[in-house]
Amino acid sequence: MKTTLKGICILFVGLMVLAVFTRIGDAFKTPEQPAKQGAAATRAKDAELDNMKMGACLAAVDAVMARLNAPSMVSIPACGWNHEMFYVSVSKDRHTALVRGQVHAQDSSGAMLRGHWEVKLKNGQRGWTPVRVTVDE
Repeated sequence: MKTTLKGICILFVGLMVLAVFTRIGDAFKTPEQPAKQGAAATRAKDAELDNMKMGACLAAVDAVMARLNAPSMVSIPACGWNHEMFYVSVSKDRHTALVRGQVHAQDSSGAMLRGHWEVKLKNGQRGWTPVRVTVDE
């Protein structure tokens, strides 16, 4: 009877130790499902920000082209394929953006000139609208 009681006590203590170590081990595990959801949410936010930057860039190029005297003699790279040629910054609240780029224009004598431009935009119900357009020709 003493042996059986000792066995039951040892078994009980063993199970308690196992339960404690299992709980401790669970504390060090990283939950995979929330991490995957967090990564998907981050990708979605990045994609949304990229779309906002693309829209701001397109609106800025349109504003610059409208501001220039002879837009047919001007070359501005396309936003989508040449995104590294532009500086696009969207505010944290996503209500304003600043876009900077270069413009290549031909003067009356045929010489190619390079200038810089900067457009500040406001995001509203109709998308990005220019607030300030600066072109150094």
